[in-house]
Amino acid sequence: MYVSQVLSAMTEGFSPESLQFNQIPSSLETYYQQHWQKMITANQNEEFSQAVLNVLVKQQQPTSVEAVAEIMNADEFDVEEVLENWFEFLHQQELAGEKYYNFYHSSFRKWLAKKI
Repeated sequence: MYVSQVLSAMTEGFSPESLQFNQIPSSLETYYQQHWQKMITANQNEEFSQAVLNVLVKQQQPTSVEAVAEIMNADEFDVEEVLENWFEFLHQQELAGEKYYNFYHSSFRKWLAKKI
């Protein structure tokens, strides 16, 4: 979906180099806004979800459930439950038997960092 939004914008004169300067196509802005809303409402405790998101957005590298929980001083099970509800927005990988998460696109992480 990300690629389709950027390609569509390019046909309307958007330059991909603009992404380096934190400008994104308006259609991608709308797409990210929809993702953000889904992420926050995907879990029952929106305040906790927002806290998890705040931690994850600040991480530039894949981050473990344990690390997020430690930063938040929260239960790992609760953090993992939130992250698993966001499976469509995050990339999950397993390293040494531990799950790590990060955003599929760094531009989404950067956009979220400005929003929250």
